[in-house]
Amino acid sequence: MRTAPGGGRYLATVLGVPVLVVVLGIGLVSASWSQLPPEVASHWGPEGVDRTQSRLAFTVTAVVITVVLCGLLGLVGCLLPADGRRVMAGVVGALGGFLGVLLFGALLGQRGITDPSLATLSPWLFVAAILVGAALAAVAWLLNPVVPRPKAPPVPVPPDAPRVTHGTGERLVWFGWTASARWVGWIALALVLLGFLVAITAAPWAAIGPAIAIVLLLLSVHPRVVVDAEGLRVTSAGFVRWLTVPLDDISYAERSELHALRDFGGLGLRFRTDERAFVTRSGEALRIVQRDGTRTYVSMDDADEAAAVLNGLVARDVRS
Repeated sequence: MRTAPGGGRYLATVLGVPVLVVVLGIGLVSASWSQLPPEVASHWGPEGVDRTQSRLAFTVTAVVITVVLCGLLGLVGCLLPADGRRVMAGVVGALGGFLGVLLFGALLGQRGITDPSLATLSPWLFVAAILVGAALAAVAWLLNPVVPRPKAPPVPVPPDAPRVTHGTGERLVWFGWTASARWVGWIALALVLLGFLVAITAAPWAAIGPAIAIVLLLLSVHPRVVVDAEGLRVTSAGFVRWLTVPLDDISYAERSELHALRDFGGLGLRFRTDERAFVTRSGEALRIVQRDGTRTYVSMDDADEAAAVLNGLVARDVRS
């Protein structure tokens, strides 16, 4: 992992974020130790506080949760290609910031309280946790630019690969969409119901989580696929770019089949060792074999057409 391009930077990020969060949290808690009650609220239910811990046990729990969860995600990221590690670094930053603010903030919010049953969780604590998580995710993302692996020399597109031929000076472009799936409507409905449920049973601000999930779902439902002289791009709403494969990184493309759960463990943007995919369903997909050995999949109809256009562009690029 350390010899992979950008591997050392990735390890420093996913180890440094939880350590930074925990050190800052412990420092703030230590400075307020005398103001905290010996027994603090550690869990809140619909009726208020329903579980307590000693202040030391709560601090240890906050440290363990933050470090273990971030560490496990960081370990998984070591097995991913460079852009997958970059995404995972952002996830670790977001999770570390969110957990640190939420857990240590919940403890610090009990300063001066003598009865832990009177402790409350301010909605602004969740807002602060989201903002800090977003800021750390952005920093982690910027600290981990994708460093490509060395590419093999260009090779001719296989003779049996589909391709569109075109002359010099002609522009070849293909537009399409990722395959739509029936599961989207059910998940959206479930998230709406969940939002109403938590808003009624807990508090209105508790619906922030389901609302964010609905926005992410809508952005990932039916992204646009563009194939042109720059390569392949999968984008949503004109500004969220899920996948990019530059043309000079591509060896050839072809139609393929994939099974969402068996091959990639789920839906959405997925990564495996030397593989990445944007999965919206099981079935037909475009497969791109890159010159560094990475394989990229996109769930879509008319994958033959997209592959033929990509191969035509690659063949022209190799000839030139």
